[in-house]
Amino acid sequence: MSFDQALAAHLFKQSEQQTLITDRSQRRDRHDRDRPKCKPPENSGMVVLFNSERGYGLVSSDQDDTRLFFHVTAWAGPTEPRVGDRVRFDVGERKGGKRIATNVRAALSTQNGRGDF
Repeated sequence: MSFDQALAAHLFKQSEQQTLITDRSQRRDRHDRDRPKCKPPENSGMVVLFNSERGYGLVSSDQDDTRLFFHVTAWAGPTEPRVGDRVRFDVGERKGGKRIATNVRAALSTQNGRGDF
């Protein structure tokens, strides 16, 4: 076998291995894409500050006693939030990496309509 033939055989073998790796990764990607996504657990807490003039507030999380910033655009209620409202929310990140409350909504209640659990 000449050097050119050996080189061609080696390159052909490498391209076959690369094809197998690609096929496996595509199979894995397809499997992950078809897998149902689990929704992360909802967080709950209470509005501890809301400034209607500036349009922001703070939510105290029941899970880990942290206070998370939220903007009025993240509020999903018919009226603006008030201090003491019980809420449910998702946790996101700001550009700087700080955690914030997103999709903030009143926790439904049958007692007094103010979102008490």
